[in-house]
This record gives sequence, structure tokens and C-alpha cells, in this order.
Amino acid sequence: PVTAVAVRTSPDRVAALWTLPRTVLADPGPLTSGEPTAALLVPSGQAIELAARVQGMYGTAAGVGGSRKDPAQAWRSWQEALRALRVAGRVPEFAPVAAWPRLGVYRMLTRLSRADLGELAEEITGLLGDPDAARTVEGYLDRAGHVQESAAALGVHRQTLYYRLGKAERLTGRDLADGQERLLVHLALKAAHLL
Repeated sequence: PVTAVAVRTSPDRVAALWTLPRTVLADPGPLTSGEPTAALLVPSGQAIELAARVQGMYGTAAGVGGSRKDPAQAWRSWQEALRALRVAGRVPEFAPVAAWPRLGVYRMLTRLSRADLGELAEEITGLLGDPDAARTVEGYLDRAGHVQESAAALGVHRQTLYYRLGKAERLTGRDLADGQERLLVHLALKAAHLL
């Protein structure tokens, strides 16, 4: 099985790709979406390790696609690697090496155009102007609305959490007690990371 890896290159560094194992195919610089990106095709069992190694050579970010048993399907893994690279460069919790199988909702969001992501993020424009409230709501929603866990993870008192959630509802005009609106706010916060 093979896996594609996409690594953003850096004009300040040259990676010694010739030091990689012989089982690795590497192209040091195709242009992808206007960004210089190194492309690798590696044995699946070594994908994360080699992605981290090459990412370290460039000091940037890397994306790892899904494994493919048939090398003729490596192009699918490459598309996933490019999407994972986008997440690795934008979402700190996945940086510096993001693996496609672990991206959760970002697997769907990376399929949206920049305009679609912008439209989704516009649903919470007021909230994005208040970083504390946005971080609080996202942390709360990431923890399925568990107040104790959210307050502990955010390092705030429960009352502060309640205050910020109320403020977020006022800023967005969304009721976080409503499942549909809660989902919209959560997706919009995730979409905003990719912009």
C-alpha cells in the first residue's frame, strides 16, 4: 500500500530529499494552487514518520493522504494529502503534520470552495470579532456542551463560561440550546479556521 504526502516547501530551505529511503518517490517542487509543494509517494506504514521528517527539513507543514492498496489510485491519496496540508497550515491542533483519516469534519469542509467557507463563516461574523467568546463557544461545542469539562479545558470559571455563551448568542443571534443552530455555529467556527 502507498500513501501520498504533500509538504509545503520553503524558499529559505532546501530539503535533502535524496536522503530518504529508496522506497520513496519524491518530486521537490510541483506548484499546487500557487504554492510550491513537495510531493512524495511513500509506503503506507512509514507515511507519518516520513511526512514529519520532510516537514522538519522545510520547517513548514505537511499533509498525509489516505492509504491505497492499488498504486493506480495514488492520485486520490494525493488529493487528500493536499486537503490535509491545507488543514495543517491553518488549524493549530493538526499542525504541523495533518493526516487525512484523522481530520474529522475538516474532511468535508476542505471540499468546499473558499466562497462557500466564507458564506458559512458569515453566519457568525459578530462572534469572530470576539476571540474569547469564539474560543469559548468552540471549546464548549467540541466537548458536546459539557460545562464542567469545557470550563476546565478553557481555564475559566463556570460562570465565565455561561457569560461568554450568552454573549455569543447575542452576537450571533443563534440559540445554542437549539441543535440545528448549534451545529451551524460549530461548522461556521471550523470553516473560519480554513479562511
